Amino acid sequence: MTAYTTSNSVPLSALPTSSGVTQQFLVSSSNTGASTFAPDGLAAVPIFGLGGAALQGGEIITGGVATLVSYVGSLLNSGSLCWVLVNCTGSAVQVAPATASLQAVQFIQLTGVVGTMRNAKMSVPTASASGTFIADEIIVETTLGGLQYKLSSYSKTINLATTGSGGMDTGTAPVSGYVALYAIYNPTSATTNILATNATSAIAPNVYGGANMPSGYTASALISVVPTNASSQFAPFSQIDRHVDVSFVMVLSGGGATVPTPVSLAAVVPKNAVMWGGFGVSDRASGEFGLSPAGTSLGQIQIGSSSGAVTASIAGMRIVTPQTTYYSAVVAAIYLTASSYDF
Repeated sequence: MTAYTTSNSVPLSALPTSSGVTQQFLVSSSNTGASTFAPDGLAAVPIFGLGGAALQGGEIITGGVATLVSYVGSLLNSGSLCWVLVNCTGSAVQVAPATASLQAVQFIQLTGVVGTMRNAKMSVPTASASGTFIADEIIVETTLGGLQYKLSSYSKTINLATTGSGGMDTGTAPVSGYVALYAIYNPTSATTNILATNATSAIAPNVYGGANMPSGYTASALISVVPTNASSQFAPFSQIDRHVDVSFVMVLSGGGATVPTPVSLAAVVPKNAVMWGGFGVSDRASGEFGLSPAGTSLGQIQIGSSSGAVTASIAGMRIVTPQTTYYSAVVAAIYLTASSYDF
């Protein structure tokens, strides 16, 4: 609770009993949450914002001039006296929920989704420690459901051989693993950058969750999860929005399976992947095989027929268990190759 006091040149002899009494004071310290006001040694009563709620922090700023107006009525403080903060120089302003098109919105009414990108692209055609990510627009947040910013004309180069802004958050890039890339934003300086973190062994969150965010940067969004090679460089890839194409890898060379059987995709797709693509081949006259996202009949697709061998493209196959798909086949030999994913 932040308590404010002031002394008027003509002191109040009693607290107001009606609405409309104005008080102004030069602020000596910013509020960090709910606040009270006590003029001229009288009792402290709560301060509300224009939106009708208690203060949350940052509405009264050091060095600003705060203007309060007394209110006695049914809308606030159960009918008892309170003070309403009308304004304070340089501070955030509390507003009620917007109900019409031209009204200011509350923070919680903002509806953008963190990580939403328009025309996002990145391409590393040969192994390299660096690459450039571009997008027309990216939405970043301080935390899920937190303060939100839109970054426009985004173009940043990441170098996995460095640390800090424009590099790894800490340590070195993983060997033959995956890195997550985050667009990051410093609202004080209105500066954007990019940051990488190891995403080999765990799903990378949609907002950077590590302890090594560069100083001043408070908002972020996951914009890529891509492979690294044995030299801790980017392995070749091409990304458009949230679809990533990579060098193809055979993930299965097996025989018949009467029940859905798991196949590891870890050599091709990160834990963040939600879909994968590639192709499948059967090599005998009866060419049927099936794929399923979760080892059940739910979402299962059947490929081929009983009249001959088959080579089939696979696209948008969903992933339920990270880095895992499932197959079943009546044929003696089947080959699955993965070459893309969506995250």
